[in-house]
Amino acid sequence: MDKEQKDSLKESVIEKLKKAGFIFGKTDATTFMIKIESINVNDTEVIHVQLALGEEVLTSRPGNIHSFALTYLATDFMESDEPVKDTIESVESLLSEFLEAYKDDNE
Repeated sequence: MDKEQKDSLKESVIEKLKKAGFIFGKTDATTFMIKIESINVNDTEVIHVQLALGEEVLTSRPGNIHSFALTYLATDFMESDEPVKDTIESVESLLSEFLEAYKDDNE
């Protein structure tokens, strides 16, 4: 994936998150992450995509401790003949699933 493709994907993700109500640039904000890894196994490219959300939470343990927790994690792992296309489709699919879960959790 070249820089232009990465930038385009990042802009698309940010736009969809903003439409869902996420605010960017706040102190102590929610942390959203997409991690993309690619390795070659013999003559096959394998792609691993992770989408995660980290948030400040209040534990239910004695003392109600504030902590940072990973509150959402989804992954996709695939063989690929078209790594750029497959990576973009994976990110879009994982993001769609995340936004649906986020909407359901916040209704």
